[in-house]
Amino acid sequence: AASGSTGPVEKRIEERYLQVFSAKGKLKAGKDAPPLTRLKDRLEEAIAARQKAYDLYVAFEKASRRVEELRTRRTQARYNADETMKALRNARAVAEIYRTLVAERNQRSERVTAAEAQYKELKQRIDLIKSTKRDHGEAQKMLATLESEGPLKDREVQERE
Repeated sequence: AASGSTGPVEKRIEERYLQVFSAKGKLKAGKDAPPLTRLKDRLEEAIAARQKAYDLYVAFEKASRRVEELRTRRTQARYNADETMKALRNARAVAEIYRTLVAERNQRSERVTAAEAQYKELKQRIDLIKSTKRDHGEAQKMLATLESEGPLKDREVQERE
């Protein structure tokens, strides 16, 4: 075996070696690649596919959490909208009550103003009646005095004449 001739075992080893490796010692590739190389390529493809599937899974989970978060936010937004609508209806009802009360207050204020004007007018009439009655009483006293003094004054006038 040391003589340069190769025996059948060496020949078989070399054939097997050349099935997997090139004459320069590199692993064969392409169509002449051994099953191990094809398995290695398939393994790399499977690893890449697994990584892609994992990345898709992570993206799906992220999207799923985002969808759930948005669903929760939508539910909260609906609740907030309902509460806002209730508050708006209540505010409108309170505003209507307020408008009604203001209208009633204004009507009462107008009635009070009218009653005050009527009171003032009636008071002026009463004061005028009292003043006229007092003046009338004084005039009657003066008339009675003049009537009682009339004959005396007539005598005085006649005596002076």
